[in-house]
Amino acid sequence: MWRLFAADHSLPPTPPDRGLCACRSDGAQDTAKEKRSLSALLRGLSYSAGRREGTISGLGTKDMEDVGRMSGIEPVAVPEPFATALDEAMDDLRGDPQVEAVFLGGSVALNQCSPRSDLDLVVIKSSDVMVMERYVRYIGDVQVQVIAGPPRQFDIWIETDRPSGTVLRQLASGQLLLDRSGLGDQYQRLAQEVIDRGLEPMTQPLIRSRRFLLTELLDDLADCRNDPAQARWLMADGLPYAVETAFLWHQRWTPKGKRALAEIEALDPALAGLCRELLVATELAVQRATFEALVVHVLAPLGGEMREPWTRAPEPVPNGRSRNGTWSWPGP
Repeated sequence: MWRLFAADHSLPPTPPDRGLCACRSDGAQDTAKEKRSLSALLRGLSYSAGRREGTISGLGTKDMEDVGRMSGIEPVAVPEPFATALDEAMDDLRGDPQVEAVFLGGSVALNQCSPRSDLDLVVIKSSDVMVMERYVRYIGDVQVQVIAGPPRQFDIWIETDRPSGTVLRQLASGQLLLDRSGLGDQYQRLAQEVIDRGLEPMTQPLIRSRRFLLTELLDDLADCRNDPAQARWLMADGLPYAVETAFLWHQRWTPKGKRALAEIEALDPALAGLCRELLVATELAVQRATFEALVVHVLAPLGGEMREPWTRAPEPVPNGRSRNGTWSWPGP
C-alpha cells in the first residue's frame, strides 16, 4: 500500500523570531532585532510577519495533493510500513509548538527504499530553541532518524556543510511535509541554490596538499609489496580520499553512501569504471595496478604527482595545557 504525503502549510497565530530575518508579529520590522542571518545575506531574503507571498494555509487533508502541486512540491508516495511510521512521527511533530518545518529525506523521499531503509527527518525548530538534536527512534520495525535544530543552526550548515553537503542535500531534495510559516520553503530554495552553485574552487595550498598526500599514498603502497593485507588496507583507506579529491577539483559535492557510485558515474565515467574494476578485482596485482591508475587519473588535472619541494602555511600552536590528552585554549 502506498500513500501520498504533501506539505502542510498551516500557520501559527503568532510566528516566532526567524533565522532568515527577525521580525515582529504585527508585521512591522523590529529594528532592535533586525539582524539578517548568514543565509539571508546570501539570498537577500526578508520576511514580513513570518509570511511569504503566496503562502498556502487553511486547507484540509483532502486538499493535500493540491497543496503539494500549488507549492511546487510533488507529493511523495510512501509505501508501508514507512507510511504508518511517518504518520505517527508527523503526529508527534505537529503537536510540538516549537516545530516550524519538517523535511523527509533519504531513500524513502527518493522512492528508492528497501525493506531495511529508514526514515530520515530534518526538523527546523523555533528560534528560542537553544540546542541541536540528533536521535533515533523506532516505530514498529521502522527506524526513524531525526536531526533537529533552530534556524541559526541551519544558517551554520548552509555556510559550513562542506564538502559532502549532507544536511544541505536533505533540505534541497527532501519532501517538505510541514511548513507552518513558509520558513521551510525558504530554506529549501536557499539550500538548492547553494547546491546548484557548487563548491568553491580549490586553493593552490589545498591542491598542493592533496597532490602530496596522494603521491605519498602511492609510495606507501609500493612499500607494502610483501604485505598483501596492509596493501589492501591502504587502498581501501585511500579510495574515498582520491574520489573526494576529484569532486573537489570539479567543485562538486562529494558522494557518500549507497548512491556514491552513481554520483561518480555522473561526474567522471572513467573514474567510475576504475572504481568498479578495483572493487570487483580479486587478484592483488590487478587491485594494485587499478588503484595506481585511479590515483594517477585523479592527479592529472591537479598537476600530477608531487615530487617537488613545497611548504605548508604556518599554523598557530596552542599554548594551553593538555587535559586528558586534548589541548584547551587559554581563556581571555
